[in-house]
Amino acid sequence: NTPSPPPNNKQRSCKTMDGEAAPPPPPEGDANAALRFEDLTIDDDLPLLDRVVRYCRSGIALQRLVHVKMLAETAETVGRHATIQTLVPLLNLLISDPESIIRQHL
Repeated sequence: NTPSPPPNNKQRSCKTMDGEAAPPPPPEGDANAALRFEDLTIDDDLPLLDRVVRYCRSGIALQRLVHVKMLAETAETVGRHATIQTLVPLLNLLISDPESIIRQHL
């Protein structure tokens, strides 16, 4: 028998969307947790354009909403060419979003 490695006690540091330290994830197997903590984290190391594209396509409405609200700012930042090539095609997906709040913020 080989001994098992020691448990990894390193805590993963995550932030909420407003930059605050995020609360710890719910215990594994918590039946009341519809989403896992990892599902709600945002990879803010991604470049702005990549981040907006990724999270506008998210299966989580809150992530889509936050990033739909960032579309105008992102378009100004990345310029006309990237907006036409990358952001405008996202609009076809978003205008038929099942969540009305997403469509309202377009």
